[in-house]
Amino acid sequence: IEGTSGVKHVGCEFYGQHCAKPFPLLETLCFENMSEWEDWYIFGIDNGVQTFTRVSKLSIKKCPKLVGMLPSNLPCLKTLEIINCSQLLVKASSLVLPSLTSLSMSDVRLPSLPVLLETCNVLEPSSLTCLNIRNVKIPESLCNPSIDDEVMLANAMSKHLSSVTSLSIEMIQKLALLPKWLTQGLKGLKELQISSCKELTTLWQKEAGLQHSLLALQRLEIRFCPQLVSLFEEDEDVENEGQHQLEYLVISDSEKL
Repeated sequence: IEGTSGVKHVGCEFYGQHCAKPFPLLETLCFENMSEWEDWYIFGIDNGVQTFTRVSKLSIKKCPKLVGMLPSNLPCLKTLEIINCSQLLVKASSLVLPSLTSLSMSDVRLPSLPVLLETCNVLEPSSLTCLNIRNVKIPESLCNPSIDDEVMLANAMSKHLSSVTSLSIEMIQKLALLPKWLTQGLKGLKELQISSCKELTTLWQKEAGLQHSLLALQRLEIRFCPQLVSLFEEDEDVENEGQHQLEYLVISDSEKL
């Protein structure tokens, strides 16, 4: 569904009247360039209606006025793309995405710390392997969490990001370094791409400890990060206990390094 600028609401009539299982064969659902679309009626899990039971790809692009929530029960969803939807905030709900392997977000809002933790609590451990984040504003509570919040975040990320093998980060504002709570959760990360993060100065701080960070990493690419001055901060007297497997390294257009 593309370029339908006259659509403001996608209501229950979209699913058909008195239909308990609408779109039973649909596998790919894409909304794009719907400039006036504001809300999408979503059935809850408990009302007996099963929607999009076979959808494996859901893509929502260039829908700047869309607010609210995504469908909550997508058992076959493997690929989720949310691009240029600046008002869409994925709120905590009884999300069921057991098959998700690829998640791409660009120009969206990340939730506040309490909402993020609430979302993580209701989500089951995912099978997510590929995560792409572009031009996302990170709340201050996530950039500089308290010690207690950092512990809770690290536990949540270890539960949900341990399966991620590929991470791409681009145009993230106020990102000076990779948060410790994030890197601790990426135990299986093999590919890391960082691009156009203008405030990034280093990947790790001393207290994060390189020997405990991203031990599975094989490919590292850093591009267009003008404030980058070091790959990591490390005490000279700390022995590197980890056995890193880095095979591929690209650093470009980072003139302060």
